[in-house]
Amino acid sequence: MTFAINELFESPTNLSDVLAKVIGLVTRLLDAETAGVMLFDEEKNELTLQKPAFKEQDEKIINSYRVPLGSEANTMRVYITGEPTISNDPIGDSRHVNKKYFSIFKTRNLITVPLEVKNRRIGVVHVTNKQSGEFTNQDLVVLTFLASHLAIFIENAILYEKKKEQAKVLQELNKKMILHQEKLEKLIDIHNQLIQQVLNEDGMSSIANTLADLVEAPIIIEDQHCNLLFSTELPINNECSVRDLLDQDQVIESRLRNGEVVTSETYLFNGKEKGRIIAPIGSARIIMGYLSIIKDINHDDVELDIIAIKQGAMALALELMKNRIKYEVESRYRTEFLDELLSGAFLNVEHILQRANLINYDLDKCSRVIVIDVDTDAFLGETIRNEIEYSNIHTALESFSRRLLPRCFAVCKGTTIKLLVPITFGYVQQELVITLNKIRSEINKLYPGKKVIIGIGKECRGPENFQKSYQQAIKALSIAKLLGRWDQVVFYEQLGVYGILSEINNTDLLGEYVIGKIGPLLDHDDRKKGLSLVETLEQYLKTNGSLKDTAEAMYIHVGTLKYRLGRIEEILNIDLKEKINHFDLQLAIYANNLSKKSNKK
Repeated sequence: MTFAINELFESPTNLSDVLAKVIGLVTRLLDAETAGVMLFDEEKNELTLQKPAFKEQDEKIINSYRVPLGSEANTMRVYITGEPTISNDPIGDSRHVNKKYFSIFKTRNLITVPLEVKNRRIGVVHVTNKQSGEFTNQDLVVLTFLASHLAIFIENAILYEKKKEQAKVLQELNKKMILHQEKLEKLIDIHNQLIQQVLNEDGMSSIANTLADLVEAPIIIEDQHCNLLFSTELPINNECSVRDLLDQDQVIESRLRNGEVVTSETYLFNGKEKGRIIAPIGSARIIMGYLSIIKDINHDDVELDIIAIKQGAMALALELMKNRIKYEVESRYRTEFLDELLSGAFLNVEHILQRANLINYDLDKCSRVIVIDVDTDAFLGETIRNEIEYSNIHTALESFSRRLLPRCFAVCKGTTIKLLVPITFGYVQQELVITLNKIRSEINKLYPGKKVIIGIGKECRGPENFQKSYQQAIKALSIAKLLGRWDQVVFYEQLGVYGILSEINNTDLLGEYVIGKIGPLLDHDDRKKGLSLVETLEQYLKTNGSLKDTAEAMYIHVGTLKYRLGRIEEILNIDLKEKINHFDLQLAIYANNLSKKSNKK
C-alpha cells in the first residue's frame, strides 16, 4: 500500500490525471469496480463531481452531479461531519435522499469517506460496487487511511493547476505588456518622426509618405472641400473622396465636424476591398482638410492606426498653420513693398531697390504692370468661408500666376492680382496675351462662371516709373469694364481715343462736345424707343462709310440703312458723304459711350 501511495507523489501533474490515479488505486486496493471524487466549490458552496468518475463518459451527467451546502444528502453529511459511511443497500438506505444517480452509475453498494488536509475538508471520495461481495469495516479503515494521503495529493494537484493557470495568466499579461510596450514605442516613433518632418519643413508630401511607411498603407490628403491635395497611391478615377461619405452619411459628417476619427464601411479602392480611417485636419471650429488611411479596418492594429492618424492629422494641421503664418508674413511684406512701389510713396530710390532685391526682382529692367481683376459681385459670399480658406485662395491665385510667368512678382489682394512682369528683348505681345489667358483659364477652373478682366500698363524701367504703368493698367481695366469688354486682355496703348478721353478731367467740356455734335440724335433715340440712330451712325463710321458692310453688321436691308442715314443727316443737318465730318462724329460717340458707362456705374 505504501508503495502504491508513493506512486502518486512521483511528480506533480494535472488534476484529471491525479483523479484517475486515485480512482485506480482505491478500486484496486478495495477490489471495487469504480470510484469518484467530489470537491467543494467555495464560490458556489457545493460539492461537485470531478472528471473522471464512475467510468462515466458523458460530461453533462458528471457536471450535473452537484450537492449544495445545507442538503440532507449523505454525501454532504459526510463532508460536514467528517464521518465516513458504508451502504451495501443504497436504494433502501434512508440516509440517501438523492437516489437517481445510483441508477445512472449502476451503484450496488458504496463507501463514502471525507477528504481532509490538516483538519480542513476539501471534499469526499466515493468507492462503489465491491466485486467480491459487500464492503466491510476493514474496507472502511483502509479507505479512511488512504483518504488523508489522497487528499494531500489531490490538493497538491489543485495547487499545481492553479499555479499553472496563474503562470499562464502572467504569461498572457506579459505578452500584453510587451505588445503594449511595442505599440507605445511605435506611437512615440510615429509622433517623433511626424513632428520632425514639421520642424524640418519637409512639407505635406513628406509627412504623408512618412505616415504611409509607419502604418504600411496608402495615405490620402484632401482639402476642406474634399479636393485631392496629395496621395501616396493615386486612386483610380478619384473613387474614394471623403465627399461621397459626407453626402451619404450625415452621422459621419457630424462626427468629423466634431473632430472625431471615423471608419467607413468596406468599399473598392483600386479594385480591392478596403476600409477607410478618416481624421479631420484642424479643429471642430476650423477644419482645414481630411486625412485618410486606406486599409483593412478589421485587422488587430486598427487601434494603433487610429492613434497614428490622429498624430498625422495634428502634424498636418501644424504644417498648414505654419504655412499660413509664413504666407501671411511674406504676403504682408510683399504687399507693403508693392503698395509703396505702385503708389510712388517710397522714401527714396535706394530704399525701394533694397526691398526689391530681397524679393529678387530687378526694378531697373524693363517691366510691365499687369492687373487681373475677378468679378466681385458674388465672389466673396460664394467661396470664402473662413480666414484659412481666404489665405488658400490668395496662395492659389499667386501660385499659378508665378507658375505661368516664372519671373514675375505677384501679389493678390481681395480678388485682384497685381503683377510685375519683366519684359525681355524681342518679346511678342501676343505671347504675353496667351500666357495671361492661361491664367484666366486657371481662375475659371477654380471659380467657374466668374468674369476675369486683365489690364496692362505701358513698359517702364526704374522705380519711379512703375506708378505710371500701374495707373495705366488700372485705366485699361476700368475702361474695359465700362465698355463691357470682360474676358479680354487690354493693353493701355490699345485704348486709342478712349485712353485720351479718359485723361480729360473736365467732364462738362466733354458733355458739351457730345451735345454739340450728336445731341439732337440722342434726343431722337430717347423719344423713339427701340430705334437707335446713334448705333446706326456708330456702325456706319466703323465700316468707313461702307453701306454693304454696315447693313450686314446690323442685319438690315441696304434700303433700310439708306433711310436711316437720311434721317441722321436731316436731324444733324450734316452731309455724311463728307469724310471731314466723320472724325468729329466718331469722337462724340466715343465720349458719349464713356460718359454713359460711367453714369451707369
